[in-house]
Amino acid sequence: MKKIFSFIILFNFYTVALFAQSTNHSQILFDMLWNNECFSARDYMKQHQGSIAPEVKLFYKQKMCELLNQPDSAAFYFDRMLNECPAFFPDENMKLSGFGALLNLYAKARNYEKTFEVLQKVELYFQQESSLAADSAGLQNQLAIINQLKEETLQEMQIPKMRITALESANNTIRIANDSLFSVPAECNGVKVNAILDTGFQFHLWVTESKAKACGMNKVLSTDSIQINGISTKAKRVLVDSLRIGNVLVENISATVVDDNYLSLYPDSIELTESQKAKYDSIFSNVNFIVGLPILRKLGCIDINWAKKEAYITVPEQVARNDKEPNLCIENDYLYAHLTVNSNDFIGFVDMGSTLSALTLSPTFYEKHKDTIQLDTNIMGKKGERIYGVTLFSPEAKFQFVQNPVVCLDSKTVNLGKEDVTFWHVPTMATPQKEKDGTVGLVFLKRLGHKVRLDFVNMRITAE
Repeated sequence: MKKIFSFIILFNFYTVALFAQSTNHSQILFDMLWNNECFSARDYMKQHQGSIAPEVKLFYKQKMCELLNQPDSAAFYFDRMLNECPAFFPDENMKLSGFGALLNLYAKARNYEKTFEVLQKVELYFQQESSLAADSAGLQNQLAIINQLKEETLQEMQIPKMRITALESANNTIRIANDSLFSVPAECNGVKVNAILDTGFQFHLWVTESKAKACGMNKVLSTDSIQINGISTKAKRVLVDSLRIGNVLVENISATVVDDNYLSLYPDSIELTESQKAKYDSIFSNVNFIVGLPILRKLGCIDINWAKKEAYITVPEQVARNDKEPNLCIENDYLYAHLTVNSNDFIGFVDMGSTLSALTLSPTFYEKHKDTIQLDTNIMGKKGERIYGVTLFSPEAKFQFVQNPVVCLDSKTVNLGKEDVTFWHVPTMATPQKEKDGTVGLVFLKRLGHKVRLDFVNMRITAE
């Protein structure tokens, strides 16, 4: 869906006036939440909760639900903020930005009934607010946009909702393929496929045209233009009836269908030799069915046994809740893990589609902590290719190994090899802000232990 409004920076301006009086604890916490600093905000709230303003406590609940994979609760608390915290929305622009943020939250949660209700409230607000209604031409233009969004919302409401079911089966284990990616056997619309599970992918399902045809994906919802590698390409959005992985059945899934030729998704600025084209084409020929984070985060819990090359999925209703602190969070549909590197806090983008190394450090992180990080100068200037599934940000780039890195998860040291942590001289992402402190790759998950658990209910990654 199109986004009608967005949160604007004025929100932060008003909170300065609100909380800069007897204490600034509320302001400091608000700034952390505003910047999506999940783990720092959690620790700060523990230390100063007695001196935090009620409005910020409510914002804390809302933001933490958003970051900890509870989109419905995040929308619920933001709705409360709109009704109970007028100081956050002191004028019409701030009120409209609040409505826009709420619309985005409900749309992300795919709660289109609530989305429609909010659009009705926005429509009424435009009609009743005297300063907005006074601009007749502007009012009619905004009402036309709202009506368009209401039509799109009604169309979304007609599409069956995604449903996840645990099936009774004698054998619930999932065999992990012996390849470089996290590939498992699955059935799509009853057709056997090799599915790549990729936490670094922001689409529900990503399928090539030929694979979509083989799986009978003929329920086309729309044809959209999407951005891949910085260029615009056409893609179909289709409805997939069913996807079975092990003992879990996922029904009514939105899938993105693209051209089989992935090299056509690269900009002209990336010059590849014929041998490189042949190599990448060979690699990508098997990357035709990707299950992305929007589905993985709803599956509940994925247990991985690397020694046996097996996995097992537990649906959310059957995952035991615990009170252990989360070490995972989701920001803007990207998954991040909280680690420490040489005793420095490290928030890394978790990308199971990255096979570069266990851990890559971003230039920003290295510059900030270079006094505690020693690089191997013996391979200064060494170059390596960087491939992320269907994306290739640069054929070659300089990198160096980090000498004797000490990487910890939940205060436990991870057993890493001498070439498992790398520093790249340029960002490994097209958008460095998405990468944050670096990238946690598939190799890292394998180094954690023989058994690894990705728990999207308790938002934790654990290993033994």
